[in-house]
Amino acid sequence: MTDITSANAVLYLAAPLAGLVVPQQMQGWAVDDLIDVEPMKVTETMRGADGLLSAGFVFGDPKFTLNLMADSPSAAFFDALVAFMTANVQVAPMYGTLTYPSLGQSWALNKGFIPDYMWAPSGKRVLQPRKFPITWESILIGPVGISG
Repeated sequence: MTDITSANAVLYLAAPLAGLVVPQQMQGWAVDDLIDVEPMKVTETMRGADGLLSAGFVFGDPKFTLNLMADSPSAAFFDALVAFMTANVQVAPMYGTLTYPSLGQSWALNKGFIPDYMWAPSGKRVLQPRKFPITWESILIGPVGISG
């Protein structure tokens, strides 16, 4: 496969506890910076006094940051989510799917939480994208075609 287009990426998110039951397609992605995926820790290593390296599997936190233009209609999803959490003093998990058609891959996103909230865009020459980091309990790879 030789196509690495990201312009056709599709992300659906829902937060049922917050009343955001129907998965919403995220729209208004930032220019040149749609999703920043962080590496996930999967191994812990220790070197013994004799110089030999030992390793063990650890559960890492899958994380990514969604970048939305300042005028993205999808920012309202996060505004509503944080408004619910603030009013109820309670976290509300998100669920969703991320699909990259160009790669023929999609991922099921399970039990995600927003650790930091960018409540407004930064004002520069033009308003800057808002960043929404999400930490997931698990991300499972699946076939293309998952939708909201």
